Amino acid sequence: LDHFEGELDEVRISDVARTPLEFAFAQTGMAVSLTSQPVVGSAQPVRVTVPDDTASESVMFYYRQGGGSSFASTAASRLDSVTFRATIPAASVTIRGLEYYAEKRTAGDTLTHPLYDPLNKPLTARVRFSNATSGITLRARKYAMVSVPADLTNSDVHAVLDDMGNYGPFDWRFFAWKDTIYVELSDSLTASDSLLFNFDRGNAFWIIPAEAKVFDMNSGYTAPTDSAFRFRLKPQWNMIGSPFAFPVAWNDCFLSSDSVGTLYYYDGSGYRLDWPTIEPWRGYWVYNADVAYASFFVPPRQTNLTKESVPRGGTLHNLGEGEWVWRISAETEDVKDLDNFAGIRWDAAVGWDLRDRVEPPPIGDYVALYFDHADWEFHPGIYAADIRAPGQPGYVWEFVVETHLSKQAVGMHWTCHQNLPDGWVAYLVDEEEGISIDLNEREAYSFVCGDRVPNWRRFRLLTGSPEFVQNASDVPLHPVRFQLSQNYPNPFNPETTIAYSLPKNGHVQLTIFNLLGQKIRVLVDERQKTGEHIVVWDGVTDDGLRATSGIYFCRLEFPGQVAVRKLVLVK
Repeated sequence: LDHFEGELDEVRISDVARTPLEFAFAQTGMAVSLTSQPVVGSAQPVRVTVPDDTASESVMFYYRQGGGSSFASTAASRLDSVTFRATIPAASVTIRGLEYYAEKRTAGDTLTHPLYDPLNKPLTARVRFSNATSGITLRARKYAMVSVPADLTNSDVHAVLDDMGNYGPFDWRFFAWKDTIYVELSDSLTASDSLLFNFDRGNAFWIIPAEAKVFDMNSGYTAPTDSAFRFRLKPQWNMIGSPFAFPVAWNDCFLSSDSVGTLYYYDGSGYRLDWPTIEPWRGYWVYNADVAYASFFVPPRQTNLTKESVPRGGTLHNLGEGEWVWRISAETEDVKDLDNFAGIRWDAAVGWDLRDRVEPPPIGDYVALYFDHADWEFHPGIYAADIRAPGQPGYVWEFVVETHLSKQAVGMHWTCHQNLPDGWVAYLVDEEEGISIDLNEREAYSFVCGDRVPNWRRFRLLTGSPEFVQNASDVPLHPVRFQLSQNYPNPFNPETTIAYSLPKNGHVQLTIFNLLGQKIRVLVDERQKTGEHIVVWDGVTDDGLRATSGIYFCRLEFPGQVAVRKLVLVK
């Protein structure tokens, strides 16, 4: 069995097939039946039949919405010596379904139906509905991952979204996931690809409307809550939808393999990693790192967790002594990528391990921060979390901030969960600008992305002892100010040394002018890295002639800054 939920009094192991199973189950003599098919928003009559061997003093009927944690109760009214009647109020008959049980009380005994554990294993009933509204408003020109937590009479996408208007890029677009790519809804789909677009329970899809719309569904039946819902997860990425019309905690779910990672949720502007709940009408990514199928069971049990809870198996779950994790985010005005992690945990490895989380597939305009590990022997790819084993004097993480936007300001923020080892330092290096940021002194950094789409900027995260970080960095670890030093010697003959410093990478011009303002020698005209630089002028002009005695000016130009020094050549 992949999954069993409940209690066992006895287990038999045999190589002999027996049908039926040779277990005897106690009977209560009670029966509970709904007198009609339940309908959302309508009061539901219930009939309870009890054995006539004892006089029942009373019969209590207990009911709740599917997945609930507590029951409401009502005293059943007697119809005759063995028959009682109760009514479930219309307000309790919802798209969550029904759960209920009955209790017979006599002078010397109390009997329930079902007999065993009715609080956790009650009777269940599916409820019919003609239309149901999610309460979720799809935002105009924004992607959302959606699902339907019910069994529909017609699950065809056009039947479910019949109020969206004609399909097309100017009205709404719709995508499913197939193996490694997105497939868009169209009239030219193959028969097999058309099957991807049915709104069956558990499936999820991307939708983007041109105008704001309320997401709802047509007629159908509520999800059964008598057993867990099973997902069969393909290797790599799986888009899943909530199977129930109530939130379920990730920690209550059962995974058949450790290869299954936690939930990725798209909140309208970016992905969130380690999402703690599976919520109705929403969709999620789940990654299976195995080469074989895995099973994922969602129990019909409503969660009491908050969205801030850290799920079991999450990157920050149960951080122990000696473990620490950097959380780094990147965001623009409209899109964001908040959950990216680099750190140390005892059960991690030097290369790939199950602590490392793959970067989810992007869609639409996006900003994505990821660790590029295309060089890994096992599971090469890009990752949202790169967790490593302890025991080193320091660590270097290289990562990329990729955007599908041009000339947008990108803000980065970071937080360290738990303390670094005593005496350790941490720096962020912007490789394009050639500058470093002390992560313990600042909490944010921003830059403007380029004009190509998509565009990339590379960074390095250095964490370790001061000696390790100093040796691992190819840029100064402390701020460098723009400065043109006085040449030495001055006066000079026949050559002089000119020193200057740059606060970041950029294009530099270092030029010699005479007293008339004429350019006589270009010493530097190129892009240079941040830090200290030294140039020697040998007193020769660009024409190859030796300059005459007199006063000259050295001009240093850098984006947004200029400095000038006076030089004296004597013979």
